[in-house]
Amino acid sequence: MKHLRHVAAAVAALAGLAQAQPARSPGPPPVAQILSGLGVDEARAQKVVLIFDASRQKAHAAREQIGRPTDDTTRATLRAAMEAIRTDTDQKLSEVLSADELAKLKAAMPPPRRHRGPPPAS
Repeated sequence: MKHLRHVAAAVAALAGLAQAQPARSPGPPPVAQILSGLGVDEARAQKVVLIFDASRQKAHAAREQIGRPTDDTTRATLRAAMEAIRTDTDQKLSEVLSADELAKLKAAMPPPRRHRGPPPAS
């Protein structure tokens, strides 16, 4: 009986550890890996990675500069800034990739994450 309690305690402890350290969900595949699968050469793939990195930095800077969208004006401003960044990114990508490669890249990429914070206090 004592042995059974020790086993039960060990199982409970292991279950607690399993819950405390959830398995990491695999993130989106790196852009370079997607491009490699599409047959894009290394030099162009590196340019595309740099374009996405610059886009990410611009989006981060816009979010910091505009601040948390707490009203319609800041939401519209942030939305316009993000749309301008997406348009600029697409234009730069079209200079490096063919239309077919760009379409395949967009189809292979996961949808963008939404940056949602808690709702504003009323």
